[in-house]
Amino acid sequence: MAYIAEDAVSKGSRKFAGGEEVTPVSTAYHAYILGPDGHIQNRVDVLCDDDEEATRMAEQLVDGHDVELWQGARMLATFRMKE
Repeated sequence: MAYIAEDAVSKGSRKFAGGEEVTPVSTAYHAYILGPDGHIQNRVDVLCDDDEEATRMAEQLVDGHDVELWQGARMLATFRMKE
């Protein structure tokens, strides 16, 4: 489950078999949109369950610019725009 969000707020709770209610825990990632000079032009906050899902979401943001994916101080990937 992935969300592109303006903030890192959880998206409610779910009930599982047996009636147990749990709140899904997502991790906040930041996709930085880079300008032609390599400086940050924008930030997109992405809530995902894991690194793999966040990587897929961030890669979809590449549209005429490079994108860097971060989780806190940890850089996960850089996606280069296709020429």
